[in-house]
Amino acid sequence: MAQETIIITGASRGIGRALAALCLERGHPVIAVARNLGDLERLSTPGSRLQCQAANLSNPQQAAAVGQAIAGALTGKAILVNNAAVQDDWKFSDTRNMADALASNVAVNLTAPILLTRILCQTASIDAVVFIQSLLSLEPKGSAAVYSAAKAGLRMLAKALRLQSKEGKVRFQEIYLPLVDTDMTAGRGTGKISPEVAADRIYSAIISGRTRTYVGKAQLMAAIHWLSPALAGFILSRM
Repeated sequence: MAQETIIITGASRGIGRALAALCLERGHPVIAVARNLGDLERLSTPGSRLQCQAANLSNPQQAAAVGQAIAGALTGKAILVNNAAVQDDWKFSDTRNMADALASNVAVNLTAPILLTRILCQTASIDAVVFIQSLLSLEPKGSAAVYSAAKAGLRMLAKALRLQSKEGKVRFQEIYLPLVDTDMTAGRGTGKISPEVAADRIYSAIISGRTRTYVGKAQLMAAIHWLSPALAGFILSRM
């Protein structure tokens, strides 16, 4: 992916920030998307080709608008990396009014990737759409019901889009990560990989063109899930 523009959502922190920095370092034009424009602009280094797009992806109108803005800014081939995600722990027995928060989680984790993928595939020259995935798309975690459901939705979306794209003009790739040391995973799990390691593995997976890539411990978990979904579900529910 020599000089393709890399579009990265959730680029202001964690995995997205590390991936944006890596792509800039390797000479790619990068379009970075996140809420905070100032955080994105601090990614810029002398000679780097960085464009920043501020958008709140929990708002579908803003997600659609930023997709149109990106399409208008592109002048060549591009790769879309749907990385932005949010995971809040709730139980449906919680008596608080969480309607807005639940809708926001679905919007960031599922609706925004659908909108951006559709708009950019229709209006821009997209070589690949990448979905940064979670093992919770295979088996859910009880405290992360909405997140698990949204990630499972992305898994089905990617599969359906491959069926639609019979000519293979666009690659729809899924990259499954183990626990990464980010704000979202603070206080849970052990043996996490760093955002920088995750970014390096993501970059290599995109270049490979593989439909699905399981990184590190995610590969073992995928194998366990293939052999025994019940065992995989038990392990993931305790993460």
